[in-house]
Amino acid sequence: MKKSKLLKFIGMILVLAVVVFSSIMAYKEVIIPKKYNKYIELGNEHIAEEHYRQAIYDFESALRIDKNSIEALLGLSKSYVGISDDEKVKECVMKAQSLDLKDENLVLEILDIVSKNDRETIRTVVENYIEEVGYDNVSERFQLTVFQMTNKNELSECIDRAETIYKKLDRGKVNNELLDYKVTLDAYIKTGKEVNDGYFYTQDEVNQMTEALKKLISRFSEV
Repeated sequence: MKKSKLLKFIGMILVLAVVVFSSIMAYKEVIIPKKYNKYIELGNEHIAEEHYRQAIYDFESALRIDKNSIEALLGLSKSYVGISDDEKVKECVMKAQSLDLKDENLVLEILDIVSKNDRETIRTVVENYIEEVGYDNVSERFQLTVFQMTNKNELSECIDRAETIYKKLDRGKVNNELLDYKVTLDAYIKTGKEVNDGYFYTQDEVNQMTEALKKLISRFSEV
């Protein structure tokens, strides 16, 4: 009799254990993913409605479920774009990239999110990717999208001409007027190289830099 009760008790414990285990698995495999997906969905909806602070809450909730969610980090970065918090945008996109340094599509998506004026972040993201995969392994699409957005041929020629003039001035004696010109020329050459080497300067900015150098070069015969 006692043995029968013991077996029955053990059976009940086993059944209870199976139920508890099944509940835990269901929570992990069904309920948690559903909650995560719901937060992502709500976050995207709130971005579309320009309710950025609510979107921040949604994506942060998703990250509490999956701290390494690139999708949630990108959503969060877009939300911070909406409230003009550039530091938080940078923090989110850099963490997202760190989770998959070889993902070219991720880099392009980040570049679409980051402000074109934040050239430091853009340069860091692109350089991180190239360092990880190697320049020779960068796709043609990436090169066209990132490296060949603008025509910089004339700017490069102007920089070369300006450097030739600067070297001539460096070799000879200069008066005060030529010294001022030399200092200005040096500053423009450095800025021109920054624009020439930069990833996301617009064609208008390239053209403006080119024209500024051309005007400065033309002044050489006047000083």
